[in-house]
Amino acid sequence: MTKEAPREEAMKKICAWCNCVMQDGTEPATHGICRPCGKKVMESYEKSSLRVSSVRGASRLLPDALL
Repeated sequence: MTKEAPREEAMKKICAWCNCVMQDGTEPATHGICRPCGKKVMESYEKSSLRVSSVRGASRLLPDALL
């Protein structure tokens, strides 16, 4: 006889900015950023002066990673 392995359920994923549920699952929850909030953050980042003092090369990597 073979035993079935216990099923692992995905964690609930919530946007840390707007609190929308991005993925249903069991508790505890983990946090991320949804696409609409990611776009808003990146637009704000592109307009801010913080971009000048950012880590070299990060401005090329972040937009694709978040969107």
